[in-house]
Amino acid sequence: MFYTLEGVITETKNNWTVLEVGGIGYKVSITTHTGKKLKKGEKTKLYTSLYVRENALELYGFLAERELSFFESLNSVNGIGPKSAITIMSAAPIEKIVAAIMEGENELLTKSFGIGRKTAQRIILELRGKLAIDGSKGEVQTMKSDDEVFDALISLGYTKTEAKRIIERIDPKLRSVDERLRDALRRIK
Repeated sequence: MFYTLEGVITETKNNWTVLEVGGIGYKVSITTHTGKKLKKGEKTKLYTSLYVRENALELYGFLAERELSFFESLNSVNGIGPKSAITIMSAAPIEKIVAAIMEGENELLTKSFGIGRKTAQRIILELRGKLAIDGSKGEVQTMKSDDEVFDALISLGYTKTEAKRIIERIDPKLRSVDERLRDALRRIK
């Protein structure tokens, strides 16, 4: 609903800030890294994600689109909600978290409050083949092409579990659907 909000920071705590836009103060949940960069009275633009719950509207904000994209990727994992995602993102810089996911190391993820070994393994399993770091810009990218590769493998008769395992082994440097599918088929042999 709200993609960006631009205004003046009127208050900041460890995990939230108030961004005043047009005379209205929006309470926005943020990572601790973002909180350290915000200063009271400073004009700021936040990329936001709005979550509607039964009894509350929660707004989550980030200084960069790549942070928002990663937040939404974490939220796509079964059992991870927005509060858990923001907690994970507060544990370390995004690039380190993505590298840990891509390498299958759950130690960094389990440092986050409320994230156990099983949940960390689920995050790795579901996101490992879907994330990449663009080294030139330090940006996190979601591999949308993996959905198409997954569908192609299913149509070839592979089970969902087999397809996920194959996708996990695809070279993360490959970007296009064609390249990723070719690499997946090579790894099957």
